[in-house]
Amino acid sequence: MNVKTIVAVVVAAGRSSRMGEFKPLLPFRGSTVAETVVSTLRSAGAESVVVVTGREAKRLEAVLGPGIEYVHNASYASTSMFVSASLGLAEARHRADRIFFTPADVPLFTRETLLRLLKSDARAVVPTHFGSPGHPVLLSSFVVPEILDHPEGTLREALAACGTEYVEVPDLGVLIDVDTPADYTLSRLLAGELPEGGAIPERIRRHMKATADFATTLGALLNARGNCGLNLPELELAASLHDIRRTEPHHALAGARTLAEAGQPRLAEIVRQHMLPDEAERMKISEVTVLYLADKMTEEDRVVSLEERFRSQRTKKLGSLQAVEQRFSVASALKNRMELLIGEKITPGLLRFGEM
Repeated sequence: MNVKTIVAVVVAAGRSSRMGEFKPLLPFRGSTVAETVVSTLRSAGAESVVVVTGREAKRLEAVLGPGIEYVHNASYASTSMFVSASLGLAEARHRADRIFFTPADVPLFTRETLLRLLKSDARAVVPTHFGSPGHPVLLSSFVVPEILDHPEGTLREALAACGTEYVEVPDLGVLIDVDTPADYTLSRLLAGELPEGGAIPERIRRHMKATADFATTLGALLNARGNCGLNLPELELAASLHDIRRTEPHHALAGARTLAEAGQPRLAEIVRQHMLPDEAERMKISEVTVLYLADKMTEEDRVVSLEERFRSQRTKKLGSLQAVEQRFSVASALKNRMELLIGEKITPGLLRFGEM
């Protein structure tokens, strides 16, 4: 078996001008953004890590510690990310067969995504989610000279010039960075961290993940067969966050308020209506109504039939019987309309469409 050496290049030389604070060292998942990135890369087989530094170089090195190769871009304040990327890739190219490359401010990608990229033998591999390219990218050492010889621009432009394979992954994290304070709060929420401190309970996170998987599966079918024009990344984000305040009274309103304060007004509006859409919204096929139906068919972390979910609600007496029957009636009507559009019954087995 031909074992290939893997090195990771992490660029942490930006100015963090839109964030204000130094992004790589923001608190995240019990450590920092940069430490989270490095840890995930190592978990997928990166034998060594090259970090390109700029602002706060000594502070970053003190936090990340030994066992990392540091390359400093002394001109970070006046040069582009492409220059920093080139410095890191030039350092890594002679010691690796394959190179993961990522900015230091993309902390949510998963080990499973990295392993999926490693299955490709392409010279350059870029993960996509719902067709949008993200990070990290995977490069063969053989393609690095072409990137280094490319006129300064962006790494995306350099990759396009030398040929790239795009691999669709079920990982929203490849698209989420912490460029602004709103991005940072969103990333923390997706990681299960509340803005005021404390964690979203694991059972609620599992429910939100199952709901998001089912909602985006249904949304993709509605787009493909019903030409509904749903914003699938937005739907996935809202579904992944709809119950962040489930332990509190009036949790839909509380969750919407948290998202609005985090600078996410559209997500806040979708989450506000996830318990019962506004009357005018019930006539539409929208991100609101798809999330509503998906949530009403997800019992904790299992997708179940609408009848089973509401039978459970009636048995547990979750709210007044009148309110329960109203939610069931609205969900049933929406389900019937969506089934007409996709041409098949919406059942727990529908999730097979989204399996990858």
